[in-house]
Amino acid sequence: MAHRISVMFLLLFLFLALPVGSSLGQTSSYSSDSQCLFAMARDLWAPVELQSINYADMQLDPAESDRRLREACLLLHAAVQMDPSNAQAWCDLMTLLSSPVIDDPGRATDALVQYSQLKPNDNAPIDSWISYQLDSFNERKEREYFLSKNLPMLQKYPYVQSKAMTQLAILTFEKGAIDEARNLFSQALSISGYNFDALARMLNLPPASQVFQEGTPPETIEAGKRYVAENRKILAVILRRMQLRANPYDLQATLHLIDILEGYGCGKMAQKYYEHAYKLLELQSGPPGVKEELRLKQLVGSYNLEQYQLCVRLAEDYLLSRPDDLLVNGVLALVMKKLEKHNEASYILNQAIKKAIDKLGQDQQIAPALRAELAWFFCFINPDPAGALEYAQSAYRDSDQDARVRNILAYAHVMNNQWDQGEALLTNSDPNDPIAAMTAVEILLSRNEQAGALARLKAVDVNRAGILTEKIKQKLQELEPKLEPVLSPEETTPAIPGQNNVAITPPEAMEDRMESSLNREFDDKELSLPESPENYIHCQMKLETDSFNYDDPIIGQIYLTNISDTTLFVGSGSFLDPHVLITAEVEAPGTGDTGEEMPLSHRHLVQDQIFPPSQSNSVVEHLNIGRLREILQKHPQQTYQVTFHLYLDPVIHSPGKITGRIPQLQPEPIAIVRKSFVPSQDRLSVQQQFLRTGSTNKRIQSARLMSGLLHEAELSQKNLLDYLPRKIDSYSIRELITDNLNNSAFRVRAWSAYSFRGLSLSASSTAAQRLGELLSDPEWFVRFMSVYSLEPIADLTEYLNWVSTIDENELVNRQAKLQLQQPWEVIEIPLDIPEEDPTKIDKSSDDLWMEIY
Repeated sequence: MAHRISVMFLLLFLFLALPVGSSLGQTSSYSSDSQCLFAMARDLWAPVELQSINYADMQLDPAESDRRLREACLLLHAAVQMDPSNAQAWCDLMTLLSSPVIDDPGRATDALVQYSQLKPNDNAPIDSWISYQLDSFNERKEREYFLSKNLPMLQKYPYVQSKAMTQLAILTFEKGAIDEARNLFSQALSISGYNFDALARMLNLPPASQVFQEGTPPETIEAGKRYVAENRKILAVILRRMQLRANPYDLQATLHLIDILEGYGCGKMAQKYYEHAYKLLELQSGPPGVKEELRLKQLVGSYNLEQYQLCVRLAEDYLLSRPDDLLVNGVLALVMKKLEKHNEASYILNQAIKKAIDKLGQDQQIAPALRAELAWFFCFINPDPAGALEYAQSAYRDSDQDARVRNILAYAHVMNNQWDQGEALLTNSDPNDPIAAMTAVEILLSRNEQAGALARLKAVDVNRAGILTEKIKQKLQELEPKLEPVLSPEETTPAIPGQNNVAITPPEAMEDRMESSLNREFDDKELSLPESPENYIHCQMKLETDSFNYDDPIIGQIYLTNISDTTLFVGSGSFLDPHVLITAEVEAPGTGDTGEEMPLSHRHLVQDQIFPPSQSNSVVEHLNIGRLREILQKHPQQTYQVTFHLYLDPVIHSPGKITGRIPQLQPEPIAIVRKSFVPSQDRLSVQQQFLRTGSTNKRIQSARLMSGLLHEAELSQKNLLDYLPRKIDSYSIRELITDNLNNSAFRVRAWSAYSFRGLSLSASSTAAQRLGELLSDPEWFVRFMSVYSLEPIADLTEYLNWVSTIDENELVNRQAKLQLQQPWEVIEIPLDIPEEDPTKIDKSSDDLWMEIY
């Protein structure tokens, strides 16, 4: 039966862990053993990870993958038993324990506790653990209770706390408590302004209700509603800008930001993001025609903003590739008129019209569309009632189902005082279409229905009217020359205490309020990141040396550093998902034979998605694993040059072909030499003496080296080597290793036992018999390591059944169950929810987000 413990004890222990700079208080002298066990675990686990991202050099079936993960979990558990300060082993152990294959919440939580005491600033495991726990609950109320209890304990991890509060807000919304959910989303934003998911979800909620005193003037109520609507628009823009901050490479986010700013009448603010969009288009291969469409959009926007010099530059740049474009020539002519260059304007118009008419007779494929454009041109750019009607009627004959062509024809009829014909064409037209609206206005004015004309024109979104914006604004000024009065502070109605009120204040201009809100939240520094990402992020791997002897651990410390002066956002959904793929190329010097890149491992480099200046995220990785380990361990007499390649945020195009997503950020390859051990008589004598009289560490090192020489000799006997190694006295070496199975130091016994793993060994040999005796050794580590060497040559079923029942050591017990293909017992974490939860989260909020909202 699974052992059950109290959830709250574990959680309190976790989040009230030791402060930064403290230690576990437990020391160990077995760090080298821990590192070896850790490497053995990575050797099993890394190929499973690589297969999951479609970059593996071996195909593992699901059963083999599961077995590897469980065995890796055992070895990691052994690693932290040998050295409790091995932080990376604790982290990996938590990851495996919380995987679907093992799913042991109690032990996973304990591993997280230990890791968090060693690395208290690492947010990523905390975030993963919360997601793992939430996924284990079946009921919404369980998730709510779990989150509400743990939120106060996450204060050291603001972004994680913000995400957890967002999850609680979602659960709160699902039960219909909309106001409470809104407050929770707002609190999540106040904790971390990088949580754009919380803002997006808050904006999807209906607006908070507004309460006014009885007798409040209608115009005050209307002003209050307008103010709240504007606030929602500001937050919608902030959301888009937050998304762009997270990923300055995101072209679609940039285009959406431009579109939403212009749609809200903030065209001046949109202009600076056009340059960012062009910069991204130069770096990326976007869909064809996007740049031209963007230029056209900016041209029209700058015209409506009366930025005429910019208009000229944009139009001339556009016309270099499309000199006959009717709209752009028309806008350029209008600009020339604004600049009082009437002769140039006339010339541009005449040339544009001439070229367009000439094209009509030359290319029948474009003739229908070109006739519609000429009709539009004669309606709004160079008014010509007869020409407009002629080309509109011709275009309508070609495309009588096209709504735009129908509206152009309707306006052309109106230009020619053919009111009834124009009105008939407006049936079922889009009320927000600017051409249809201007047509309807002219028809209504012909009947002296000024109020109706004004209402019809106000229904149009003037910010979406394109080049017609100017004409619509002019018509609005004609019909309504006086602006609506602006309320003064004295005219506002005081808010009602205790109610969900919206304070009515004198509104600034919409664009001014929008700009001040954005300036308060964003400094725009990250927008230059795509031009020179190497000035923002640096990634590298460091090794202790570039020259290694046989069996030396090759341990890489991988760093990701923010070298800029601005805070960045990294991780999923950002410009950089900081994970690395590590490969190796191996060459035996003098042979000229360089093998293909072999995948080694895959690691994540996220300790906190909020990445402030000068911070480094780091991870430790053992590199002598996988096929590289097989080569280095079984060929001690060969010198190898190994080149390690790291791919940051890898993009896998096909097996064997990989690049990093951002080329400028890719780490430099690192080349090392693994030196050969040439077994001369003198060198062998020294190693044999170590096995006889050496210290514990010397005996272990020599046993491993001698094991490698024995493996190499067996390969040579089978003609599996492409070089000729020196011969060794295999018998005497085996005898010396066997003698060490009786050594008084348990570590010597354990590693000597493991040295026989994979060697040809008769079940009746002295070494095999002594290994069998070690299965009852008083030290768990000896029993644990002996099984690895005996399992391939002996039937251990009876022993394993016995051990899995009575051995008090948890690791040996679980090892036996793994060998017997039996499931492990797991430690469950019960969640006992009281009938009335006395813990209440403070749902009040006076932060900026709620105030704006």
